[in-house]
Amino acid sequence: MREISTEIEIDAAPAEVWAVLADFPSYSEWNPFIREAAGDARVGETLTLRMRFTGLLVKPFGRMVDATRGDFDRLNVALKERVEKSR
Repeated sequence: MREISTEIEIDAAPAEVWAVLADFPSYSEWNPFIREAAGDARVGETLTLRMRFTGLLVKPFGRMVDATRGDFDRLNVALKERVEKSR
């Protein structure tokens, strides 16, 4: 199984980052990858995510993983900018 892993440093307290991540109605304002999120951000609850992938999904999976990693990188940067500008 292939895995996508990205990370980013955000100059904020975990509670500040969580507040942005759990604010699903605002995703369309800042999140370039997850276009819509619904549900309750609590253990045991279900989240429904609508994502926008770049590139053609019919590409071989290995190349799709590389393209998708870029989407997650953009998500990280957008999250960082959103949290840090609100400080």
